[in-house]
Amino acid sequence: MMVRTLLAPLVWPGDVTGGCTKSDRAAELLGWTPKLSLEDGIRSALDWIPVRDELLKD
Repeated sequence: MMVRTLLAPLVWPGDVTGGCTKSDRAAELLGWTPKLSLEDGIRSALDWIPVRDELLKD
């Protein structure tokens, strides 16, 4: 539902709204590596929108 998508809050309680991550620092200190490419992560987030809308239906 388009109206629900437009009215749904973009920030939820507890969300961190400021800051910037540095994945190279996490890799250096923790040996962390991303599991998804940026492109795949964006695609996954966009694919989630219709699923979220179904879950939010009244």
